[in-house]
Amino acid sequence: WMRGREKPDGKDWQDMTGYRVPPLKLTAYLQYKPDADWNNRLQATFFDSKDYRLDGVESFGRRQVSTYTTVDLVSQYRITPDDQLSLGIQNLFNRDYYPLYSQLLRNNNNTSHLPAPGTVLTASYTHNWSGEGGATGAGRARWAGRVLPEGRRPRCHGQAFPSNAGRRSRSAR
Repeated sequence: WMRGREKPDGKDWQDMTGYRVPPLKLTAYLQYKPDADWNNRLQATFFDSKDYRLDGVESFGRRQVSTYTTVDLVSQYRITPDDQLSLGIQNLFNRDYYPLYSQLLRNNNNTSHLPAPGTVLTASYTHNWSGEGGATGAGRARWAGRVLPEGRRPRCHGQAFPSNAGRRSRSAR
């Protein structure tokens, strides 16, 4: 939980916008490891509601935001000490909601008030090029939208598959 106040020039102290101080966010998970190489996680993330308006007046970054909760499932399997496969399902229950920043940005002429994508399947393959058995840092490559060390290029390209193609998405996943 955070709280922030600011004093604009020539004005009284006021609460900061939702961009500066987000509402309460809680994450909990259950993890199951059938063996040393396989890891499964069910994760729930709760975002609390908050009223960022000043004296009931809406403006950019100052709106009332609604509560939402998402549930994700991730399974990771270590193929070798240097190779790992990860599969995930984001928004497991295909919940309709507007993410925090989509709620804050909306106004009468702003097209950024977009719903979150529905259920999204993610897949990634990670290879540790340094050969040190899973060490992190330089020499590690990932695909499926992950950042690669300078000079490295993935040999495969990841793709996400939203379950509801009719929904508008704020970014490709």
